[in-house]
Amino acid sequence: MSETRTTVSNRANRSIVLVLIAGLVFRLAWLVLAQPEPVSDYQVYVRLAENLLNERFFGIDGPSALWLPGFPTFLAVLMLISRSVTWLSFMMVALSTAVSFLVYLLALRLTSREAVALTAAGVSAVSPTFVLYSPVLGTEHLFVLLFLGSLLITLSLRPDRLLASGAAGVITGLAILTRGEMVFYLPVLAAILWFGLGIRDRVARARLSAVFAVAMLLVVSPWIVRNAVVIQPGVNLSTVGGMNFYFGHRADGYGFTTDVPWPPGDDLAANRIGWEEGLAYIRERPFSVVESVRDGTYGMLGAPDYALYWSTQEAVPGAFLEWNPRYVPLQGVLGKIVVAGAAVLLTLAAAAYVTWRSWPRNLIIVAAGIPFLSWVGHTVLFFGHPRFRYTIETILVILVAVSLVALREGARHGAIGEKASDDRAARPPDVNG
Repeated sequence: MSETRTTVSNRANRSIVLVLIAGLVFRLAWLVLAQPEPVSDYQVYVRLAENLLNERFFGIDGPSALWLPGFPTFLAVLMLISRSVTWLSFMMVALSTAVSFLVYLLALRLTSREAVALTAAGVSAVSPTFVLYSPVLGTEHLFVLLFLGSLLITLSLRPDRLLASGAAGVITGLAILTRGEMVFYLPVLAAILWFGLGIRDRVARARLSAVFAVAMLLVVSPWIVRNAVVIQPGVNLSTVGGMNFYFGHRADGYGFTTDVPWPPGDDLAANRIGWEEGLAYIRERPFSVVESVRDGTYGMLGAPDYALYWSTQEAVPGAFLEWNPRYVPLQGVLGKIVVAGAAVLLTLAAAAYVTWRSWPRNLIIVAAGIPFLSWVGHTVLFFGHPRFRYTIETILVILVAVSLVALREGARHGAIGEKASDDRAARPPDVNG
């Protein structure tokens, strides 16, 4: 692969439209069949949005910094049109479908190959995880759009495109306010700015970086100031960090638990005690970090059954954060498809890394940097879970496409070589030789 100017043929334009239509049809079909209800975290997001509209504060029983404001605010805007769960789920489907288009654009930008870009979009469109999770009111739908948008604009920057750099910073700031994991990926954006754009002038790179950083901070800072004033000085983005750190580093197990050492409902105490207890456990048993990383890696690579699970639960009427399982036709078959699809995706994505020496520089930065930083953030610092792989999979589908296109081209060349050999064997001898 070579880093050349990206062009798109009319055939590719028609193909991507068909891919997006197919992805939308699959998602709408699942929405109609499953009709998911918001439970657990997803019910919380709805309540946060309703409180923004009705009570004019961000929180459940009062102002809180336990959750980030991006996605609930987005839901609140959608609720200005309708508060119907079907309407909200339909918009999640629309966002999920749009992700396939951004995957296409990103793959085209990173590889300059239509075949890879169309294949990546196709894999994204029919991915069992993406399809089954699409109608669920998850923060991932909005976040991944912002995440991919930030990458795309950053990859397009030139020395004189200061306004575009500011736009990338704004989108990155919005992504941070949607899911805090965006902080993990800032080094990738910095690496693109400084080493991936081919800008030799250090002053120009510094100027673009400064505009990006200022724009990002202008978006994020008001939330941090709000937390310092309304919640407590010293609270930055969220009070959930200490809890997640404790879940990844505790003496009585690994991962989420309701058996916690802080008072129920006290988010500030939970944040403080979570950090204290987790760090104390690491000091007492330093080798436990290795065990946590092992368990977290296993969790990150696990089957993404969450997509089907959260699509097939129903809320207990009149209750908050209580739900029961609900049977949906084809549920058993779809569960097997999700597991098989995840295994195929991870295998083909891993196989693509064998060809990394032929990759353009920015593909190396993105395809190596994003999964690695996500792994560090979720398994070394906090705790791993298959759902936390959702963002990475938007990058992995590009690597799957790299593998599939390479296999197809290899088979084609092999067939051509075999045909040429057959032609030579069938050619009559030259009697004049």
